[in-house]
Amino acid sequence: MSLPGMATSAGRLAAGQPCDLVASTAGVDTNPGTLAAPFRTVQKLVRVLNRGQTGCLRGTTAAKPFAESITVERKNQSGGTEADRITIRSYPGEIAKIRGRIHVTDTANFVTFSKLVLDRGGAADTTSQVSPRIDGDDVVFSDNNIAGAGRLSCARVGGAPNARALRATIQRNRIHDCTDALSAMYATDLNLSQNLIYDSSVGLRLSPSATGTVAAQNVLDGNARGVIFGGDAANVSTGNVVDQSIVSNPSPAGANAGSAWATQPPAADQNQVQRSCVFAPAPRISILVPYRCRGRMALENAIDGGLVVIELS
Repeated sequence: MSLPGMATSAGRLAAGQPCDLVASTAGVDTNPGTLAAPFRTVQKLVRVLNRGQTGCLRGTTAAKPFAESITVERKNQSGGTEADRITIRSYPGEIAKIRGRIHVTDTANFVTFSKLVLDRGGAADTTSQVSPRIDGDDVVFSDNNIAGAGRLSCARVGGAPNARALRATIQRNRIHDCTDALSAMYATDLNLSQNLIYDSSVGLRLSPSATGTVAAQNVLDGNARGVIFGGDAANVSTGNVVDQSIVSNPSPAGANAGSAWATQPPAADQNQVQRSCVFAPAPRISILVPYRCRGRMALENAIDGGLVVIELS
């Protein structure tokens, strides 16, 4: 017998509670991970979560977050379904902060991070690292507050040509104060929806090989550059759509939407900003259409202020 809201002897919360295992900054990693006796670290919680389970992080104060870097690996390694999804989230009614890097490796699939504050800028963070880094398939980051301390890159999807990230979902997050707020490097069928992305050097970078991204109903405001479609000598981003979004207020030297190539690339194909509100104070550039882009890059947008520039060479 167990009281409502208390843990059973097996470590699972009573019926109706969403948490299978619990971690707290007041816990100990040798504990069983129950509500009454939680783990101390997120890494221990992640390591013992099984298919279909949810791990909850007890709320933290701003001064005492979970200060650690986390690697998620060997979860649903051979694939899975939604029933196998592993979720890491704040305990209901509380907010947990993680200060450190998160890497979901390409051996971890059907993993969700939700309702967390993910704060870069820890003592071990360097400008060469990104977080969260998503290399697994069917990974979800939803309802988080992700910050880059004004000097670090934030979310990146797909890090290598031979290990593309498939079907990631980034939704309803605040992503801000980053260098690159959100980048898709080697990603297929990325879903970005209802995010607020602001005060970063680049809001959304789809480069060098993002394919089939749908970015809908997002707000990208106050980023030096809003959306960049790009590639390199061997790769090209193609078939990506920014739809029904607000892209506004780039820096004087930036643009709301444009392209960037490390070297002379193959021609980009069918990347579009459509049915969106695009605003830049004149004489800043709203949309920069590169000459090597095939297909229409911008259509049916409400463009207020700024310039539309077609590159000729």
